[in-house]
Amino acid sequence: MRVFVTSGTDIDKAFDFNTQMISVGRSSDSDIQLKDQFASHNHLKIYRKDDKWYLQDLNSRNGTFVSGERVTPGEQFEVSEGLSIVVGMSVLSLGKELSDGMLSALTSPDLPRPRQDASQRSHAERKKTGQKNMDLVYKVYHVLRESLEIKEKLTKTLDFIFDLLLRIDRGVIMVFENETGELKEVASKCRKGADGPKYSKEVVDWVLRHKEAFMISDADLMGGEVMPETLRLRSIKSVMCVPLICRSRLKGVIYVDSVSRPHGFRGEDVYLMRALSGPIAMAVENAFLTEKSTLPKQA
Repeated sequence: MRVFVTSGTDIDKAFDFNTQMISVGRSSDSDIQLKDQFASHNHLKIYRKDDKWYLQDLNSRNGTFVSGERVTPGEQFEVSEGLSIVVGMSVLSLGKELSDGMLSALTSPDLPRPRQDASQRSHAERKKTGQKNMDLVYKVYHVLRESLEIKEKLTKTLDFIFDLLLRIDRGVIMVFENETGELKEVASKCRKGADGPKYSKEVVDWVLRHKEAFMISDADLMGGEVMPETLRLRSIKSVMCVPLICRSRLKGVIYVDSVSRPHGFRGEDVYLMRALSGPIAMAVENAFLTEKSTLPKQA
């Protein structure tokens, strides 16, 4: 059996097993070890019985979801090839990759956001925030599937992000050009009064180099040795930047910041942006392929 990781920090990994049982979790003893802080150390097991595959949630903290349905902890749940299995903020599939990537699992209206130890908000507040996050995922998912130019798709996507995350003052989506390979701004937005350069090049360069998300909630509390110099020079209070990656290929970045106040972003905002980055990167890749197919052939 081959297990694919379609989304999350271990995206694009695939594991081959000849055993009858596979363990999944953050533990180093797991057959599939996920670097996902919302997955439990011993999250679930997948096993074969009577020529069928089943999974069992091992009383994980944030639960396991199969195609949007929550699995009852400790009970046997039959699974088949191609179904989305959500573990924390990671999405797995058995036998074959998901056709719609992580969105086939994440767009379920009944799927709650993972709980966080640091959250001091009430249950009602978390539930409301989770629903708003899912509404955003829905909106972005649908606009990316519309018959629009990629610039219009990304502009609408950035508008949706601004509507939800009111703490954002500036934002930009940048992608690599087909022919030159240069990173170019495709969509940008600034709130009234947020003047100056649209992004920190130092932060964007770090994300491109490491292919990892970057976030600073309060730049005033960061030490000078670890804080990018451009944040101080440009009075940036909070910043978040996420890479756009499709099939292990870097397509660009989403960058947002706040210059009006610190604590502009929370940890859950990074995971939300990561949830959006996969479909956005895929839309950019599809636009790239469409552009190549329509180029005139040379004689």
